[in-house]
This record gives sequence, C-alpha cells and structure tokens, in this order.
Amino acid sequence: MTFPRPFRIVAAALFAALTVLLLAAAFGCGVTVNDDKKAQKVDIQTPMGSLKVRTEVDPKDIGLALYPGATPYSQTGDDDHGRANVNIASPVFGVKVIAAQFQTDDSSDKVLQFYRKELGSMGKMIECPNGVDADVKGNDSSEWKQEVRCRATPEHGRVSGEVDLAVGTRNHHHLVNVKPAGKGCHFALVYVETRGERQTM
Repeated sequence: MTFPRPFRIVAAALFAALTVLLLAAAFGCGVTVNDDKKAQKVDIQTPMGSLKVRTEVDPKDIGLALYPGATPYSQTGDDDHGRANVNIASPVFGVKVIAAQFQTDDSSDKVLQFYRKELGSMGKMIECPNGVDADVKGNDSSEWKQEVRCRATPEHGRVSGEVDLAVGTRNHHHLVNVKPAGKGCHFALVYVETRGERQTM
C-alpha cells in the first residue's frame, strides 16, 4: 500500500524547503533549528523563509470530525509516521498541510457515508475513484481559486476500491482518502493550503 497523495505532498514540500535551506547555507545565511524530540517538532528559520513540522495532530486542526471509534494508523507501526502538520513560508511560496491516518473495523462504505455528509456541509463535494486533481502550474490567481476536480485517469499506486472525497479550491481544500483493508478500512483526513508569490495564506 502506498501513502495517500497528501502525504506525498508533505514529502515534496519538505524536499523543496530543504533545498531552499541548503541554498541559504551556501550563501552564508544563518539557519536556526529547534528540534524538540519529546514534543516531536522541528522549527527551521532562515532569512529566506521558515519551516515548521509537528507530528502531534488533532483532527480538529484539520477541520473534520473523526469517524466514531477510529484509531490512529501507520504503515510502520509508529503512530507519528501517520500524522503530519507542515507549514512552509517564504517570499516565493507557502504550503500548509495537516494530515493524519486512521483505521477502523467498519467498512469503507460506512466511512464514506459519514464523510460525504461531513464534507457536503462545507460546500460542493466531489467523489473521485481516480484521485483528486488539485495541481497548480503557476501564480495565476484564477487557476488557484478553481474548485478541485477528479482526475481523468487513475493516480499511480491506487488500490482497488480506493476513493477520495474533497471540497474546496486548489489552494484551499479538505480531502478524505479511504482504502479498504480486510473487513475494515484505512482513511486519511487532510487539509491543504498553498499560495504562490503574489498570494497570501
């Protein structure tokens, strides 16, 4: 099983941020790191921007209710790897992703029914068996404000029966990824907020 796309977004965002930080170091800029392992957080400050990472995630921070009886899930058995709160800010771009994975013995249908109602109360919800297309290619504010949509072809690594529910715009949306797992299912709750050079978060 592959990680849901939102967790790959987190990885890509972190890679981009680390690239910026390496460039900052190469040009002699100072880098301040606060790595509090007990609190499981990392703060990096440079003149070119900042990176904040937290592994303590409350579903309320995502803005979605937790499915009754669901428990945290991680592929590695380490619960912290199934949660992420990443905030990257710079003059060029900004990314905020809050995501957490859960599991339940209830079927995918029951979980989907619960979140159809949850997301439906937030606006125009879409249901995507091929994954959600929320990609943006530039700073055009009209493109960033377009509603998320379903992908025309299956996203790489999707499993049979996997479904995404989403509501919002490309630069500000909520997403629920649900995958069957035995008699139950795994699901991820995600909040994504991004901006380009001429936008604010």
